[in-house]
Amino acid sequence: MKIDVLSNEYISIRALPINYKESDSKIFKREFKKLIPQNNVSILKNATIVEETIFHNYCILGNYTHTFKLDWQYKSKVILKRFIFPQLKVEKAIWITDDLSPGYFHWFLDCLPRLLNIDKTDSDKNGVIILTPETVGQNFVTDSLDLMGYKYFVKTDKKVNIKCEELLVGNHCAYTTGNYNEPLIKELRDIFLKKIKVQKSSTKKWVYISRDKSTRRKATNEAGLVNMLLALNVEVHYFEEYSFLKQMDIIAHTDYLISIHGASLTNMLFMSENTHVIELRNDVDTHSNCYFSLAAALDINYHYLLNKGNDDIPHFANLIIDIEALKNYILNLRKD
Repeated sequence: MKIDVLSNEYISIRALPINYKESDSKIFKREFKKLIPQNNVSILKNATIVEETIFHNYCILGNYTHTFKLDWQYKSKVILKRFIFPQLKVEKAIWITDDLSPGYFHWFLDCLPRLLNIDKTDSDKNGVIILTPETVGQNFVTDSLDLMGYKYFVKTDKKVNIKCEELLVGNHCAYTTGNYNEPLIKELRDIFLKKIKVQKSSTKKWVYISRDKSTRRKATNEAGLVNMLLALNVEVHYFEEYSFLKQMDIIAHTDYLISIHGASLTNMLFMSENTHVIELRNDVDTHSNCYFSLAAALDINYHYLLNKGNDDIPHFANLIIDIEALKNYILNLRKD
């Protein structure tokens, strides 16, 4: 195995939220300073992809492909399948995914940064990205790769292994999901923004992305919230109904983005620096700071408003949005 080191580890210092209160330090204190790891790409000779797992030199490299440690039963099955399944041989392949990759957040903020790293070390630019059916089942995966001009191959038959003369594997660009290598994530933003023509108007564009069609973390008082926002000329969108390209175009022209904590806020990746994001958060959630740290990495102004949830587990709780507080906050921002 050869490892190309692309950048050394460093300490990321995040800017405070615009409306930060010392009384909310318990929410953010673990995120103000983070160690971002070394960026590297592993070049594996004669590696085999068994289902969604990498097998190399009689070792299973589960840290590249799975979130949690693989147990011995799973590893035993991989080893058996490695030797009994037929093989499809390829000259050079690229691996950037894991078991969370079908998610919108993880695709754009975990997988694509890994791909950019591989691009830096693949001088011939002739590697093909191997994708699983689960990952490619999401249209935004192929839409984004097509937009960026990458080749990909879908491993549809789990009973066929892929034998790679050379397999390029990017490391995860942070020790934990929700932290980002700033230069890399800005590079990714720049690539997307160059693909569309962003013509900002003199009037600031405000957008609310609704979670009303989601299964969790919705606003219980959505109707009243939407009526208030529309009265203030805030656009209301349901991104489940849109193509990836339409989502990206809307957000690239947005100056102020509002949404409840969730994958929709991933779209700030397509906003210009010095724009604004307002995250509607659960007031008992002291751990979900992936969008605070993303805004900091992209030099976007981060605001937050705390709201009551209807469940003790923040990840599943719907929110009772403090509509009056949000209205007043928007009006105060417009005075500045």
